[in-house]
Amino acid sequence: SAQYLGDGPTALDAYVKALSLDAESLYPLKGIAALKAGDDAGYAALLQKLAKDVPSNVAVWYFLGWSHQGAGRHAEAARAVETYGQRSASPNAAFSPLARCYAASGKEDEAVKTFERALAANPRDAVSADELDQRLRKRFVSEAVSSVKGALECEEAYLRLVKLTEANPLVPNNGAFLLREAYGRHAGEGAWLP
Repeated sequence: SAQYLGDGPTALDAYVKALSLDAESLYPLKGIAALKAGDDAGYAALLQKLAKDVPSNVAVWYFLGWSHQGAGRHAEAARAVETYGQRSASPNAAFSPLARCYAASGKEDEAVKTFERALAANPRDAVSADELDQRLRKRFVSEAVSSVKGALECEEAYLRLVKLTEANPLVPNNGAFLLREAYGRHAGEGAWLP
């Protein structure tokens, strides 16, 4: 309630104390984020300090990773999210954010493998499914219609992704759209078996 009364220092002190009560709780960090809204540099500095001052809290590493990511510090973001994954009781929660860090820093192969690990751990991870689906659409939007080989590779890639996802209707729908376009283009070619 100190935050709502405009007493930021008291609210911040309460949030910092709450960090040591539950190492995985995101709520104190959400409160700190609200207090530091608009002060990205101050927020990042505070998270760095909290990571040192409250080493038992692993959730701070998750928020620190997102803070770095938002500021374009992708290597630092990846290190923070990796630390979160190593220390967390739920390390699988780090896969998707870590994959996004890899993608942003140009490590596309690592990003794809990590998104796949995220889906293996949680087939309902819509973010990872969408990230992989976007990559397939980008690759196959022209490749699938330009050759039968491309269409067959598209089909194989989407079948792999569908197996990783659970009840995500967008993935098979997007694959079906690309393959429908490819089939229309390649119908009658001997190597294409619909």
